[in-house]
Amino acid sequence: MARLGMDVDVVMQHGTALKNIGDHDIPSLLSRVDNIAQEVQGSWWGPDSQQFHAHWTGTDRPALQNIAHEISTFGQQALTSAQQQGQTSAATGNV
Repeated sequence: MARLGMDVDVVMQHGTALKNIGDHDIPSLLSRVDNIAQEVQGSWWGPDSQQFHAHWTGTDRPALQNIAHEISTFGQQALTSAQQQGQTSAATGNV
């Protein structure tokens, strides 16, 4: 027999964890890498250094920012679905 529905508490827990990764963990990582990239730039001169820094600021950093946004959105979708399921279950007496 197929199962339908959800364990609202588990989905809420994981949705919150995903939002924290997207909203806090990845931005914290970005800040750490920014600091390292700045230190590297201060100790490395020339076109290779400029290319290295440009790749971080123009390609990799924006990609990680996008990933952070997508993970946060994914977590919010889980939270919204769990809230809706909780409301539906409460309204039908299936809590």
